[in-house]
Amino acid sequence: MPIATTHPFTATYSRATDIPAYIWEGLKSNEWYTNTVLPHLNKRRAEENARYPARQGEFWITCCTPGSPSTVDLVLSCTDGPVDKYPIFIASIHPHARLTQDFLEERIRILVEALAKVVSPSRVYSVYAAEPISLKFAQAWAQRTGIQPMREPYYASKVSYCTKDTLAEPPTRQAHLHPRQGAFECRLAQDPDLDNLAALCFGFAFESPPFIHSRESAYQEARALLGHRQAWVLAAHSANGRSHLASIVAVTRNTENVATITKVYTLPEHRGHGYAEILVRHVTKEYLKTRQVVMLYVGHDNPAANVYRRVGYVGLGKEGVQVKGVDRWMEVGFDQNKVVLGHW
Repeated sequence: MPIATTHPFTATYSRATDIPAYIWEGLKSNEWYTNTVLPHLNKRRAEENARYPARQGEFWITCCTPGSPSTVDLVLSCTDGPVDKYPIFIASIHPHARLTQDFLEERIRILVEALAKVVSPSRVYSVYAAEPISLKFAQAWAQRTGIQPMREPYYASKVSYCTKDTLAEPPTRQAHLHPRQGAFECRLAQDPDLDNLAALCFGFAFESPPFIHSRESAYQEARALLGHRQAWVLAAHSANGRSHLASIVAVTRNTENVATITKVYTLPEHRGHGYAEILVRHVTKEYLKTRQVVMLYVGHDNPAANVYRRVGYVGLGKEGVQVKGVDRWMEVGFDQNKVVLGHW
């Protein structure tokens, strides 16, 4: 008679449709925590169900605790975006407080072993996850491959969210946030916006090293955003009647109940008019019509946190004030001399 084990185990999948139902149920049980993995996985499953072939070089590795059914603890994705390869994303359905050293030690170790069997070490240029997961993965991956993490993280951030209850109306006394009637328009980007949208994508990436766009890749990203209706823009109208796209908000990781803002950028020549706040508020309102939560990630030292806080995103005020669900996330990069950078 086999002896029952409580040790976690991994499984690797190259097709989204091969992933068992209990894994899907686990991911869907907490769309908030799994937003870096679940939306892309949904997309790939829809493609496969429509008879498109599975993407070569894409993998999902699950780490579960045995049971009836087993409990999904971590899901690692190694996938491609519209421009280049994504970082390694790792999602957990568990709250931040559960991600202790004892909980992660064995799970990350076997996850790293499983990943090392299916990808070249040079493919793993960075990992993005809840901070305890990223730090533990970076340590384990360095021990396994000899490729050391960068001294400073690429992106040290916290996740925040806005709901219908926290959404704030604009402060009427701040006139600079309310240009004269007809001076701007918030809308989904359209095909004629391609050139200006590519310029916004290029500018955002230029200020987000090391993931710099070429002009060609900026157009590639802009076309993908247009094709999926994921880019919102603020068009500023000048006195002579000309219109310029001043700001972009991209919302690219969406599930049934959660939408995620993944890019906010205003061209330097249009800053200081409150356009980012106007557009973020507009987009947030639009998505809250059909979803429970809109979330975003913001760097610890990014002054845009003040913009998001005024819109109604929580946990971005005084340091030390804890808000449930507002947790620290980190992207850790690996030695650029030994990896091939992708883009996200």
